[in-house]
Amino acid sequence: MALLVAMLLLGATVGTPLAQDTGGSDQGQQDWAPVAQETEAFIPAAVDGTPLAQDVTNAVLAVELEAMILEQKVLPNGIQTLIEIPVSQDTYIASNKPNQNFGGAHELRVGWDGTASRDGALRAFLFFDVARYIPSRAVINHALLKGYQFQHQDNANMIFRGRHLLDSWNENLITWNSHQPHCGSVTGKSWIPPVNGWIEHDLTPLVKEWHNVTHPNHGLFVQGDETPALGQQRFFCSINAQNGRYPRLVVDNTVSTGTTPPVATVHHLPAWSPSSFTVSWSGSDTGGSGLAYTRALGDGEVGSGAVATRTYADVGIYTAVVTASNRVSELTATTTVTVDEAIARLEASNDSPTILGSATTCTATITAGSNVTYTWAFGDGAYGRSDVVLHTYPDVGGYTAVVTASNSVSLLTSTTTVTIAESYCFVYLPVVIRDR
Repeated sequence: MALLVAMLLLGATVGTPLAQDTGGSDQGQQDWAPVAQETEAFIPAAVDGTPLAQDVTNAVLAVELEAMILEQKVLPNGIQTLIEIPVSQDTYIASNKPNQNFGGAHELRVGWDGTASRDGALRAFLFFDVARYIPSRAVINHALLKGYQFQHQDNANMIFRGRHLLDSWNENLITWNSHQPHCGSVTGKSWIPPVNGWIEHDLTPLVKEWHNVTHPNHGLFVQGDETPALGQQRFFCSINAQNGRYPRLVVDNTVSTGTTPPVATVHHLPAWSPSSFTVSWSGSDTGGSGLAYTRALGDGEVGSGAVATRTYADVGIYTAVVTASNRVSELTATTTVTVDEAIARLEASNDSPTILGSATTCTATITAGSNVTYTWAFGDGAYGRSDVVLHTYPDVGGYTAVVTASNSVSLLTSTTTVTIAESYCFVYLPVVIRDR
């Protein structure tokens, strides 16, 4: 507490509005927001407010960049801080130069290079040391990725995708070939406008995952439109540009001074479910220090909020994990569901006619379905359970065998006619031929 207050007195910028608590940000499509362009070179400063270099345009930074507290205020139940975290590592990779490292480049490139250099697909890598600057007890209210775009080769919006990285990397070693495809699912999708200046993108869900260790923080990579025919390419300043326009992460977080932990409950799912279903949960925070949710629904997709509707691509058993956190502590609850595929095209067949006293083989086949149970009614009062069964009928005649295939999401029936015939006895008599 004393340290945070001291940092406020030394390094806070007075009068800058704090980012509002979104209660969890939608990861769907949104626009990158261009921010007013700077008219003067920005001079980065350490947490204590000391400038790192007087002429950042031409000078080599003498020390490692540090985070800056932009604003801080005392709340009834905690301390809210708006902090700017500089990028620790940044670079890009190029598909047509798969073994080349660009760790010393002054720019970050995304999209597709169709110019004379023909570097191909371009992807930028970024790492922010969130754990170094955000206390473990803090609640992430909002997080913005900011990058300075200084050149674009088209006049149309370019799609943006951010993906969290699954393992560590080194900006001075990484190449296209050395880091394929070590990434997770898309954590943000939006559009980059053809506007030079500061560009912002909401990274709240991903920063919450890093902070809550839902995903280890290995950084992220930014992927633009890599369609060769469009030839869209964007240039952003890297930390090596040494002009103060390095990528940064602005995080609004709150550390609570309350003492009451949250309460959370996941509304349990049925044991079986079709591929699309809704997971919901609820919680309370009697201490009044704020309540936030993060979720991981078992298939790699994560997010925030109190309700999630999910359609799973594959059958299987999934565990939904929900973490409710306030500024004192966090609580995790889980529920498990098995997702089934609907049964399709059930057909029944048999190998009759069968001689009375011999077993008839009855077979059921399907073209789709998971966790299927088969039940046979043979037409003579007897029953069986399996996709392939053997049954011996008691009398001659015709029988209609009915098979039912069922799982948690579907039920189908099919029939087949079985013929049971009398057994035959053949008597062979010798033939005697006499000479006359």
